[in-house]
Amino acid sequence: MKCADCERIDHLLHDVTALWIAMPTAEGLRRVDELCVSNRLPAAPVGAQGLRVDLARNEVDRFVTGLYGELKGPELAGMRVVPTDGREPGPGDLGRVMGGDVFVNRLKAGWLVDALEAGRYTTWF
Repeated sequence: MKCADCERIDHLLHDVTALWIAMPTAEGLRRVDELCVSNRLPAAPVGAQGLRVDLARNEVDRFVTGLYGELKGPELAGMRVVPTDGREPGPGDLGRVMGGDVFVNRLKAGWLVDALEAGRYTTWF
């Protein structure tokens, strides 16, 4: 049996990706904001604990590497991220919210997503 939702992989990146970030602590939010300032990346506050960061495709890896270096394990795991194509997230994006650690790992495993979509991956049991 095939499931239409299970047979597709949502792309995380667009030509310009808006990362909607929620941090559990004000200190973590401050450090992510400072990361954006030091890398000259446009970031705007969203509510009391959130940030929107707009990234061109070629800026994402540098930002993610910075996040991984700036936030400790529990902070990165507690961070919530939803990437969009620039629009504000809506109710349909609730299922796409992920922890910061999951977001980083999914981006770093992009080669695997490409292999799956191209049918170059086979599982043997």
